[in-house]
Amino acid sequence: MKNPILSPRETIFDRTLMIRRTRAFLLIWLSVASTSICQVKAQLAPNSRYQSIFSVGSAAPVGGQTFTSFSNVVFSQNGSFIGFEGFHTPFGLVDNGIFRYSTSSGAVNKIISKNDVLTNGGTFNMLFASSSRQLSVNGSGTVAFNGTIGGAAAAADTGWFYGSGGTITEMVREGNTAPGGGGTFGNFGTGILDIQFKGINDLNGSVFQTRVIGNPGGFLDDWRLFRVGPNPPVAIGVEGAAAPSGNYATFGVVEMNDVGGAVIFGSNAVTNVGNKYWYMSPSGTMSELVHITNAGPGGTGTAVGTLRATSGFPVINNQGDVVISGWTGVGGTGVEDTYIFRTSSAGGTPVVLLAENTAAPDGNGVFANIVLNSPHLNDAGQFASGLTLRSTTGVSTDDTGIFRVGFDGSVVQMFREGQAALSGNGTFGSYGGSEPFAFNNSGNVAMMTNYLGTSGGAADNTAIVISDGIDYFEIAREGKLVGSQTIASLGFSNGVLGNDRSTSGLNDNGQVAYTQNLTGTSNRTIELWTPDLHHRGGTSSFDDPTKWTLSLKPAEVHDVFIGTNNKSEVSLAGVQTVRNLTIGGNYNATLQVENGAQLNVLGLLDVKKNGTLILGPAVTMGIGSLQDTSSVKGLENSGIKVREKLAPGGDDIDQMKFAGAISLERTASTMIQLSGSEFSQYDSISGLSRLAIDGSLSVELIDGYALADNLQFQVFDVAGISTGIFVGLNEGAIVGSFGNHNLYISYRGGDGNDVSLFTTTAIPEPTTVTLLSLFTIAIFYRRRKS
Repeated sequence: MKNPILSPRETIFDRTLMIRRTRAFLLIWLSVASTSICQVKAQLAPNSRYQSIFSVGSAAPVGGQTFTSFSNVVFSQNGSFIGFEGFHTPFGLVDNGIFRYSTSSGAVNKIISKNDVLTNGGTFNMLFASSSRQLSVNGSGTVAFNGTIGGAAAAADTGWFYGSGGTITEMVREGNTAPGGGGTFGNFGTGILDIQFKGINDLNGSVFQTRVIGNPGGFLDDWRLFRVGPNPPVAIGVEGAAAPSGNYATFGVVEMNDVGGAVIFGSNAVTNVGNKYWYMSPSGTMSELVHITNAGPGGTGTAVGTLRATSGFPVINNQGDVVISGWTGVGGTGVEDTYIFRTSSAGGTPVVLLAENTAAPDGNGVFANIVLNSPHLNDAGQFASGLTLRSTTGVSTDDTGIFRVGFDGSVVQMFREGQAALSGNGTFGSYGGSEPFAFNNSGNVAMMTNYLGTSGGAADNTAIVISDGIDYFEIAREGKLVGSQTIASLGFSNGVLGNDRSTSGLNDNGQVAYTQNLTGTSNRTIELWTPDLHHRGGTSSFDDPTKWTLSLKPAEVHDVFIGTNNKSEVSLAGVQTVRNLTIGGNYNATLQVENGAQLNVLGLLDVKKNGTLILGPAVTMGIGSLQDTSSVKGLENSGIKVREKLAPGGDDIDQMKFAGAISLERTASTMIQLSGSEFSQYDSISGLSRLAIDGSLSVELIDGYALADNLQFQVFDVAGISTGIFVGLNEGAIVGSFGNHNLYISYRGGDGNDVSLFTTTAIPEPTTVTLLSLFTIAIFYRRRKS
């Protein structure tokens, strides 16, 4: 197996890079009581890439110290930044701080450390346990967090803060005066009565609701809704104050999107909690979205009768779509009267997404009373939640699951209670309650989960898993071997309920960041898992996510494979960047790069013997390395820029056919292997329309081959123009000495513009002059061109 191309960021901070190729396995249908309960299709699992971003001993940006442990790893949805809590020397688990890692540059910044002085007084003392610390990182790299404050009274010693490696901004602090009628803010921890951290959006903003302490109005105005960041907190809703219709009474769950819009769950009447949904625009304007008919004029009609009550968590995406749940005035009570609805921030009649008594996707049971306990809504028009079913074959052993519902009405089972673990060791537990999980814009669900009935008990019952409803992968599991050691414990941020855009370890590229501790050592790491993307077969465009592993659109972080598992024909238009690209393998595969398109391969482009790459006119293509063959076809105006390596045969001898142009940049190295003097016994590239050389050349003799007199190897056959020379190798220069023979280079071989290698008495065609005359003429020719 060829080694994957590593990006520069994978060697920063002396990190240990672990490339662990998992064995392919066949996913089988799983069943309980002879009835299928798992919607995941049978499919060969792809390999994946593991990278240890930080390990014990990695340098911490704190006075030359090193990391000793990690926790609370969160990933920005765009994949640009990872935030985490890190412990470091000299006192190990006593000294700690909050840090940010850039996935593009590999740079790590300290956000804040224990005992750092805060702008508004006091010090940051990090007294929260890891289970109480909540972190959030947005797309621009701002890290938000809750924490305790040293040097402050107990009534003023917690708050929310954010920073990006410089000044720390205080969002809101316990004990500060609460806008909207006086009183002070309470504790910003994670207890049931605390002010719950909601994460930070891309505008450095957040929203929260709470009851303030010691307000002059007492219980009449102590329930309030606040918006905070980047400006100081503002009360946008106060109990007893005027609402869009009537007056506010209480506030429940509130969620904000990345563009500043928010949806609020609350009531107008103390005796009817939960009968209202409001929308706050990015400018702060409040409007009513949905209310039940017996709570004010103008009721809201639906296709299934009149909405009688609402429940659960509302969620909002960046497009302003809002998802809620509720009861209606029709249907049998407790049988088919609950629904999940979608509406818009602009208002309008709610649309049913899922109705009680709808059959489960695999036919095992029907959905029971629908109450949203762990909802997530992405920007692709998909909603996910843990839901309960009834009339299942396993009764109470398979009656919960996590399901994804599309705005098109599709329902997909992501994970199901009773579903067997991939290894067959254990089954999934219950997911009908408020079990947290991460959900991205690609429709993936990832979570750290506990299995039931495992052979090792507590030693192997925890795993980190991911699924799109088709593929299901176990990313890491306690008790599994990593090298010669086993995983003792794992940590994964499942995300704050509802708003997991910035509070989970999953990003939109399907990458998962988590912590891992191994047994018997102090080897603690932050791991980054990236799935390899395999085309699912058939004909499609390159950017169709439904045709790739985990329904992910290929991105610059992915190793992409076409033809490893299925016969594939793929067309690419527009601009596309991937990490490594392999075409062919076990099946015939073609990639057609359309006219004017641009394909950038950061690492290796590997076109195997049954793979074909076709370049249309005016294609721009930049690659790190090009190796292997069969067929690379291009037209006159197309070509490839090679930045790192050109190896026509890779690990073997091969004759690459390339009907386009190749430009070898100064950073590129070309490797030619010789195992004999016949054309089929040495690496070559033929059919080139143009060749531009500006890089290094190395030649290897393999399989015990020895040079002889009067040999010639035409390694580049160029139909058009050839320009440039390899670094340090003018016309006739010695490429290398092998035994008793020198190997020379000519840029005028073949029909006069091809690149040939030859031994001392071999004179490249088409000239018939003596070797000395050839050298003299060729050197003059090259000098004249330059």
